[in-house]
Amino acid sequence: LALPKHHQNSSSNNNNTSTTKVNHITMSHYTATITKQSKNQSIGIGLKETDAGLTISSINSEGPLGQTCLKPGMKLLTINNIEVSGLSTKEAVQILKQTEGKLALSAVDFVPANITFQVAVTRVRNDNGQINERVLATMKHDINNATPTIFMEAGVPSNTFSKIYTLIESELL
Repeated sequence: LALPKHHQNSSSNNNNTSTTKVNHITMSHYTATITKQSKNQSIGIGLKETDAGLTISSINSEGPLGQTCLKPGMKLLTINNIEVSGLSTKEAVQILKQTEGKLALSAVDFVPANITFQVAVTRVRNDNGQINERVLATMKHDINNATPTIFMEAGVPSNTFSKIYTLIESELL
């Protein structure tokens, strides 16, 4: 099972509890290629700087990118194979304006998740001296309902996902 790439922070403590916070999930990769007739031609894209990097804020439906696979909310990765991570909006726009001819933009779907997964393991010695282990996993704060998307992108069949999600919600998994 291969899960989509995500950015997370993990921590654990001596109580055998591990907490993972997923801040956002990167999904499918898309590339749109258009031809700019001149450097002055507008391509109809709006960009904004976010915690995740440069994000597409708007696409003019009447512009050259209007009928492509790129959509607002996607994270921009490259402009003509030039990585844009770390660039400001102004720098990326400058690259777009200087381009004439073939223009290829690649981006990924981006789901802000803010999910907290917590796993706790408790060990108790019974009267026979055997150690019994209990694992308790919880998921909280799925404010954008990103979990179904995570499972879908990972190729988990919907009926299996439903069973897993029910167990997570009831804190049995």
